[in-house]
Amino acid sequence: MKVIFERVFNLRLIFLTVIPAAWLFFFLGQWKDIFGLAYSPDSFAYLLLGSNIWDGNGFVSPSIRDFNMPLSGEFLEPSRSFPPLMPILVGFVNKVFETGIASGLFLNMAILSGIFFIYNLYLYKKMNFLGFALSVILPVFALRSGPFADEVLAGRAIPLVLFFLFLILYWLSEDELSPSSAIKIGVAMGLAYLTRFDAIIFCFLFLIWLKFQVKTKVWCYTLLTFLVTISPWLIRNIMQFGTPLASDNSITAMSIYPGPGSISIFADKIPMISDDVGLWITQRMSYVLENIKVLWRVLAEVCGIFAPLVFVFFFVSFFKREGTENLRPLTLLWVLGNFMGTSLTPYHDARYFSISACLLLLTATSCIFHIVIRASHHKVGHGQAIRFSSLVVLAIMPLLIMLGVAFSSYRSSISRDDRQAVYIRKIVEQFKNFVPDRALVAATLAEHVAYYSTWKTIYLPVNAENMTEHFMKYVQKFRIEYLILPEKSNLVESLKLPILARWNGIVLVKTSE
Repeated sequence: MKVIFERVFNLRLIFLTVIPAAWLFFFLGQWKDIFGLAYSPDSFAYLLLGSNIWDGNGFVSPSIRDFNMPLSGEFLEPSRSFPPLMPILVGFVNKVFETGIASGLFLNMAILSGIFFIYNLYLYKKMNFLGFALSVILPVFALRSGPFADEVLAGRAIPLVLFFLFLILYWLSEDELSPSSAIKIGVAMGLAYLTRFDAIIFCFLFLIWLKFQVKTKVWCYTLLTFLVTISPWLIRNIMQFGTPLASDNSITAMSIYPGPGSISIFADKIPMISDDVGLWITQRMSYVLENIKVLWRVLAEVCGIFAPLVFVFFFVSFFKREGTENLRPLTLLWVLGNFMGTSLTPYHDARYFSISACLLLLTATSCIFHIVIRASHHKVGHGQAIRFSSLVVLAIMPLLIMLGVAFSSYRSSISRDDRQAVYIRKIVEQFKNFVPDRALVAATLAEHVAYYSTWKTIYLPVNAENMTEHFMKYVQKFRIEYLILPEKSNLVESLKLPILARWNGIVLVKTSE
C-alpha cells in the first residue's frame, strides 16, 4: 500500500499527468471562441476519405483535386492527394462519436495532449526535476504560433507528425538503442510518412544518420519495420497508380510552372523540368530563399526580438552537446528534410514550417538551460524499468479520463460548420433541385460541396480565369456536367452557357444545352 501511495503521489507522476491535462484545458479555454471556425479543404478531404474507408469503400472520395490522375468514371475515385493515416483516424472518430467535420479538431486536441505527455516523458527520462521547467516551452509555442494553432484547430495532420517525432526522440534517448526501441522507431517513422508525404525525406536522412550511430543489426530492425509499416500503402499505390510514391504534388515538384500543377490547366501540357532544367534549378533556389524567410517569420511570431537567439543557440548546441544529444540531430534532419521537400514546390505556407520552428526552439532552449542551470541527467536504469513502466501507465489513465471529460464538455458547443462551410451549404441548398444525384460538378471548394451534397465534385482550375479559351478542353476531358461560378467570372461571359440558377452572386451553369 505504501509503495502504491508513493507512486500515485510521485511528483513526476503529477508532472506527467496533471500538467498535460492542465495545458489541454487551458487551450480549450483560450480557443473556445474560435472552435469550429477554421476548417479547411483538407479537413473535408480527410473526412470524405476516412468515412469511405470505414464504410468499406476503400481510400476513395467523391471529390477530385488531381487533374493528372486517370479517372475510373465511378462516383468514388481513388485518391493520391493524401497519405492514409489522418483520414483513417478522422473517419474513426466520426464513426464512433458522430462528430462530423469537427472530428479532426477533437482528434488534434487529443494529439496535442499526447505531444505534451511524450515530451514531458522525454524530459523525465533525460533530466533531473529542474529540467521539467523546459516543459513550458512547448505549450508556449503552441499558444503563440498561429500556423501551428491553425493546424490544430483545422484538424490537419502536422500535429500528428510532431507526435511521432517526439516518440522517436523518446525511444532514441536510451544510452544504447535496444532492438525493441529500434523497432518502435521504425514504426513511428513509417506512421509519420503515412501522415504527411514530405516526411519521407526526413525518414531517409534519419536512416542514414542512424546507420552511423548504432550497430548494424539494430539499424536493420529500424529499416525493416519502417518498410513493413509503409509497404501496404506502397503496394496499393503500385496497383492503383503504377508507382509506389504516388502523389498529386509529384508533377508540381518536377514542373517549371510556378503554381499548383495538379489543379491547373494548360494549352498543351504542363511545362516540366525537361523543358528548361536551368529554370527549374533557379526556381528551386528562389523557393529555398523564400522558405528561409517563412521560417524566420514563424519563429519571430513566437519569440519576437529573441528569434535570432534560437539560431545562435541551435548552432551552439553542436559544441555544447549536453541536454541536446538526440534532440539536436533530430531537429537538424527534420529541418533539412523540411526544406528539401517544401522547396521542390512553389508553396510557401507558414504551417509547413511549424514543426521546424518548434524543434529549433526546443533545441535552443535546452542548450540555454543546460548552460545556465547545468541540469544533470536523470537516467532510468534497468533496475527501474518496471517502476518506470508503472509510472507511465498510472499517468496515462487519469490523462485519458481528463480527455474524456474535456470531450464531453465541449462536444455540443463546437460548431460542425465553419463560416465558409455555412456559405457553401447554402449554395448547395439553392442549387440542389437543378443538379441530379451523382452528377459531376466543378467548384472552387470541391470537398466542401461534395460533403454537403450528393454530387461528385472536381476543383475548378486555379488559373481558369486566364485560360478561358482552353477551359472547355478541361470540361470535356472530365465530362463535367455543371459549374458553380461567381456571377462576375470571365468564364460566365466567355462560355455563353445556360445559367440554371443564381444566388447571392453565384451562378449554376450547365455545360451543355
